[in-house]
Amino acid sequence: MGILPLAVLAPALMTLARPVPLPPPVPPQHPPEPCAAAEHRQFDFWIGEWDWFDTRLAGPENGSMYGVTKVEKMNNGCVLVASYSPWSLARSTVVTHYDRQVRRWWMVWLGADGGREDYEGEFSNGKLVMTGVPRAGAALLRMTWFRGSEGSVRHMGEKSSDGGKTWSPIFDYTYWPRR
Repeated sequence: MGILPLAVLAPALMTLARPVPLPPPVPPQHPPEPCAAAEHRQFDFWIGEWDWFDTRLAGPENGSMYGVTKVEKMNNGCVLVASYSPWSLARSTVVTHYDRQVRRWWMVWLGADGGREDYEGEFSNGKLVMTGVPRAGAALLRMTWFRGSEGSVRHMGEKSSDGGKTWSPIFDYTYWPRR
């Protein structure tokens, strides 16, 4: 067998030397946001900065303001953090989240006095209802949050000394958007 002339070999080599086009890049696949489901957004009406009033004392017009509350969504939208700055009480922070595994809302209240209170509950009919025992030996506490009038949020508390058979109101707050 003989040697091929360069004139025959060159076009074949040029064909091999051409760049081969690469496939288009594949966009990165992002996993779904862990807390993007509608259940995680049920309590979003609580997000914002609020002036905090005792509803029973008729609200802003009579100076019954307790303080300021700031509620933020954090940790990829998985957690609501509320910071309470009352005028006459110690500051506190409340962490709330929806647990999709058990389909329940959980809340932990952390006080400036080192206290901790745990609550759990569910969102139904436009209301978040949480229940827990605030301190050892105390009565059962049930708290309810819902949208109020004119952009406000209502937060009502009831206690039960008989394991939840009967309830008595203990507070009724209205939170108005800060202006």
